[in-house]
Amino acid sequence: MVAQVPLLAVNLTTACIESFFYGIFFLLTVLSVYLLVVRHNSAKTKRSIFLTPFFPSTLLIFATVTGVSIYFGGKRITLRRDLTCILQHWIVTFKRLFDALIYFNSGKTPVSYFANVRLPTEIAKTSFLVLTLFIGDSMIVSIQC
Repeated sequence: MVAQVPLLAVNLTTACIESFFYGIFFLLTVLSVYLLVVRHNSAKTKRSIFLTPFFPSTLLIFATVTGVSIYFGGKRITLRRDLTCILQHWIVTFKRLFDALIYFNSGKTPVSYFANVRLPTEIAKTSFLVLTLFIGDSMIVSIQC
């Protein structure tokens, strides 16, 4: 028989573990960008580093996972005003945690908050997870072609 794990405990554990792995991800991203720039500068090519598939993909994955505001042509892309800075996956995890434990019904019913998958923050979190996977898979496909 499967043990029932409390939804609140799962979400608190998710935030802790996700933060640990985000730290590793952040270090690897910085190292990856540094190595890509050094390798590109040592190759003495006239082609811009932004035209290689790995550099923009690395920055996009970092933006979808972290919470960096994305600008296109000087304009910030937003879905709604209240989701401007909290769209990306890691930030949304903590936004949902604070919403459930502090703001939703004054923190009295966090389990019902986490159980509601129709909330905009849950949809945004899942969307950015799918977008991150799509970008990563696209990088793999570009290597094979």
